[in-house]
Amino acid sequence: MSSVYNIFEIVIEDFSKLKISSIKKTVKIALIFLSSVMLLLSGINPYFLVQPASAVTPTPSPLGTLFGPNIYKIMVHVNGADKGSVSPYYHTYVSGYKENGYDQVLYNMDHNLLEITSEEPYFGSFENLTPWIKKSTSSTVPGQYLIEQSTAQHIDGNNSLHAKASALGAAFGSAGMFQNMLWAIAPVAANLNLKFSIYPVSLQSTTASPDSLIMVELDFNYYDSATTVPKMFLVLQDNPAELLASGTAFTNSTDNVYYVLNRQALLQSGAWNNFNLNITDLAARYYGQNKALNLKINGLHINAYSRNNAPSEFYSDAVQLTSSNTAEQTYSILSNLIKSYDTPELRTASGEKLDLPSALLYFNVSTYLRPSGSGIAGEHQVIETIHSKGDYVFLSKPDEGSYRDYALNNLWNVDGIAVYSTHNKKMGFAMDIWDYYLSKGVLAMGIAEEHPMNTTDVQFSATTAPTQYVYTDSSSTTTTVEAMAQGRGFVEAGYIRPTMPIFLSAENQQIPMGKFPIYVDTGRNTATLNINLQNIPSVAKTLRVIRNGTTINTISLQGLTSYNTTLTPTLPDKSNYFRLEVLNANGIIIAFSNPIIYVKTSISSDMWLALSPSLQYGSATSSISSIKYGSSTLSFTATSKDTIQVTTKVFTSKAPLNVTGAQNWSYDPTSNILTIKTKGTAQITVTFTATTTTTTKTTPINTPATPKNQHPDDHKPGKDNNDDHEDHNDHGKDAKDNHDDNDHGNKGKHKGWDKDKDKDDKKDDDEHEDEHS
Repeated sequence: MSSVYNIFEIVIEDFSKLKISSIKKTVKIALIFLSSVMLLLSGINPYFLVQPASAVTPTPSPLGTLFGPNIYKIMVHVNGADKGSVSPYYHTYVSGYKENGYDQVLYNMDHNLLEITSEEPYFGSFENLTPWIKKSTSSTVPGQYLIEQSTAQHIDGNNSLHAKASALGAAFGSAGMFQNMLWAIAPVAANLNLKFSIYPVSLQSTTASPDSLIMVELDFNYYDSATTVPKMFLVLQDNPAELLASGTAFTNSTDNVYYVLNRQALLQSGAWNNFNLNITDLAARYYGQNKALNLKINGLHINAYSRNNAPSEFYSDAVQLTSSNTAEQTYSILSNLIKSYDTPELRTASGEKLDLPSALLYFNVSTYLRPSGSGIAGEHQVIETIHSKGDYVFLSKPDEGSYRDYALNNLWNVDGIAVYSTHNKKMGFAMDIWDYYLSKGVLAMGIAEEHPMNTTDVQFSATTAPTQYVYTDSSSTTTTVEAMAQGRGFVEAGYIRPTMPIFLSAENQQIPMGKFPIYVDTGRNTATLNINLQNIPSVAKTLRVIRNGTTINTISLQGLTSYNTTLTPTLPDKSNYFRLEVLNANGIIIAFSNPIIYVKTSISSDMWLALSPSLQYGSATSSISSIKYGSSTLSFTATSKDTIQVTTKVFTSKAPLNVTGAQNWSYDPTSNILTIKTKGTAQITVTFTATTTTTTKTTPINTPATPKNQHPDDHKPGKDNNDDHEDHNDHGKDAKDNHDDNDHGNKGKHKGWDKDKDKDDKKDDDEHEDEHS
């Protein structure tokens, strides 16, 4: 006869004496020393590590009007409590990141690890022992020990676990099995039930204290530090009338809790006893709700304990973790936990990491997104679904393993790319992938993701790895994600203190760097770039200007604390973008900007126009199109969400007579800027004073092109990525492709790419020497 135990109320010994430990700081002196050594080996002065961290950095006037009044430091792609055996936990980030000047932490939970399946733990019916590991103290405690798969007793299938320990002395000996669950980890927030069946053969008591036990042990992930592992012990005792702690080490402490399961209901010997325990409830009762919801089960042990010649023998079967929660419910619990740590001093936001052919980051998610479909078509559909919700999606670790091929063979229509990631190859940078996307019209903005995987990554990310910075007027998570999608930010190494702001703008500081192109006339031959760097650290040696993936200017920063200039590089006829990189003495990138983008169309030689939207969430989906000019009239379509007002700036020396289709407009004759405000889809017509210009043409729009594998000759690393170099003064083979400095070991190795090596072209260098103002 079997007995069923649904245990919800369990007596805990000395519960009133238990105390939850306070939050501990995880930054260790040894880690700081290691980081310092690493920096010294890289030619970086570790002095920057000990400078006090700054929080919000104000943007100096007048740049604040264009970029935003404040610079916020963001930690991107922090693992949630659903993955990794040593993931850092929310309170650790709150403590560690505040200390290191972070203003916001963006969490990402793996979408496919939020549901508990029937395979957790693996082969809990012991039909296969492969995931289980035998363990015994036979080498240290004399006695008899047995661990085997057995058919003598079973409650399902054909097998069970048979364990026996019989130790002679006063010390406990044990025998059993354990399983490290690792990536099949069950989050406690999933409302977990642990089911298992025990068939006791022998539990003897030979003294007045506990002598033989059956123990099911749950190991949780690290919580306070890398050495403290909370554990829960579910105990079947030989004589439950005896105190478990009497003469044993089995006592409750800050992180260890022992539950005697047969204290309220007797254990049936020689029969199957079935247990069903709600681990979430038990953990919350002992650890407190916040700590419990931070935890996940990453190890399971089933052991027979014996001493004083009191044998412990049993069969175990049907071990299973179950959950009545859906993935949506578990996500909601964890998301609310993350929000509970949100303060004005450190904003926290939840999101998902969608594990598809390429990994995608989906930030600021209020509700769980279950990806529909799989494979390449499924990923395209997921991106489309996210965009249809009015949200943004970013490409995660594009240079890790097979993700690189997926990134290059499929032009994912993402809003951003993790150009720097701790998981990218070489130095963490994927500049060539980013350049390829930009050259093909996928205006994905560059971000940095630190992707911490354990507690030591907190300090490393905050003081060493490149970090995401954004310009906004608010630290709200929606504004931050919007700024990232618009490209209103830059990336730089965390050890640079104080922050070195990178201001890249164009056309007399009218348009900031980001995803919105500046439309200029087809006859225009030069761009106008405004570059401003401040608080330049001593480790910064070189500023590199990149056009269409190729270096066109190399500027020394040696000895400078600030740099402010205007460059007028040539503007080829195809899609054009410019971006900046700051290098140290070893040629390693320590900071980079987002791009300035130019698109040529037939308007007027003295005219340009570009969007300049606010940071209201959803503004990055705005655009202007169908640009036509002729007979003293400019027309275009401005598109935004119906609730979002956007601004289009038009530079023109011809004063407008009238503007139709706009909510309002104004013209500044001093700056020659016509400002047009619209909402939703607006057909704009501007009438100017008389002119002889009659050209009319539809603007070529930068839209995602056909995937690369359908154009085998489209992209040749080290070249200007323009199929037709109609401007013969702009050589496609620029001086030397300084991507080599980034040590992109895979460049040129991808199928279909041009494998020819870059050539030096000194003439091109000479032609650009006059580009400095």
